[in-house]
Amino acid sequence: MFIFQDDGMLRYINPSTMPNVGILINFNKPITNALEDIDALKSKVFFSTDDGQNYNPLSEQDQVSFEGNALVVTFDKKYKGSQNVLKLLAGAVKDADENVNKEVITYSISAGPNLVFSSDTHDINVGDSIHFSIDQAETVYLVSQSFGGGNQTDYEYLVVEGKAAKRIVTESEINTDVTLDTTGLTPGRYSLQGWSGESTWINLSITPQFNINNTNFHVDNQSGTDSDSIAFSGLQPGDIVRIYTGYDLSGLITSGTVAEGSTEVTISVPLDDAGEITLYYTIQSTGKAESWSVGSTYPAKSDPPLVNDVVE
Repeated sequence: MFIFQDDGMLRYINPSTMPNVGILINFNKPITNALEDIDALKSKVFFSTDDGQNYNPLSEQDQVSFEGNALVVTFDKKYKGSQNVLKLLAGAVKDADENVNKEVITYSISAGPNLVFSSDTHDINVGDSIHFSIDQAETVYLVSQSFGGGNQTDYEYLVVEGKAAKRIVTESEINTDVTLDTTGLTPGRYSLQGWSGESTWINLSITPQFNINNTNFHVDNQSGTDSDSIAFSGLQPGDIVRIYTGYDLSGLITSGTVAEGSTEVTISVPLDDAGEITLYYTIQSTGKAESWSVGSTYPAKSDPPLVNDVVE
């Protein structure tokens, strides 16, 4: 039996990939640059597409960066084929104890399926089909971005439960227009993903982002909090407007719903009289998921009242 003894030295473990666009060289400990700058480090990285028979330096547009225990090489152009090898010269990276790496040569890395999204827009309504092509026979999944990831069995369970969809692309369908049906899925943000390859994002029945302009956005702010409000117009009955302190939909302050027969809603905003702040607004239409947020400056107090129709 072989037992690995940790003697504190820096060791290369293995490569991992960002399908077709990047390769990570993973070490046993966190690493940093051992050279004078990032360009010097980049000059120590070489790439082969013929199983290591010939190596070329990275292009000017290729990038190197660090992510924990890994040196990340991100390519400007997608790599293809099955004979991709990355080489890192000795002494390029180091650990916290100043131990530097020995020369690293990865094993051959195969490119994953190249997924090409061909629908007219990434904003798809539930029930519509997504159009794409792929250059290898592959199972393609449409999975909610709220799903934290897992193995292929986990994805299959989601499909069975109606929480995801899949399309098996056969050899005869390679590089042709294929479709994936979205009927029955819940509105939200999804990833269209070839299981062993690339992915792209899909907005499935997402409410369009709110467009702030002088016809649909009106701020009335004055000393105190009792009379502060924001009026939104140009909406549809049942639309829900939410106001947050964070662009990532954190810090919900309040919300309002457009009444039946109306196209506007006025929402009281109980803020104190501190200086101006940035607020973030979303809209959610009936049967659709909440829009992305859009931010604008909520002005400081004013007495007499300050009325803003266009908020910069």
